[in-house]
Amino acid sequence: MTNDREKLAQWMINKGYSTGHGDTTEDLLKELEWQIAEQDKYTELLLAVGRKFPGETRHQTALRYINEAERLTDVWPKREKE
Repeated sequence: MTNDREKLAQWMINKGYSTGHGDTTEDLLKELEWQIAEQDKYTELLLAVGRKFPGETRHQTALRYINEAERLTDVWPKREKE
């Protein structure tokens, strides 16, 4: 099984994934599953950018939108705790 673990770890590294603290094949698979799920969330966020600003990547435009929205919330009245 160690050989399978080493093969999986090498595949993950070659594909740009972190192996974390994966001592077993099962640990590596859990880490990989988590990283893929996080990557899917990031992809969803980027694809939500319908039009990017000229000269920017989708990532930069998404960050711009988030920062602008955060600045707008600074002027909203604070809500009472429910």
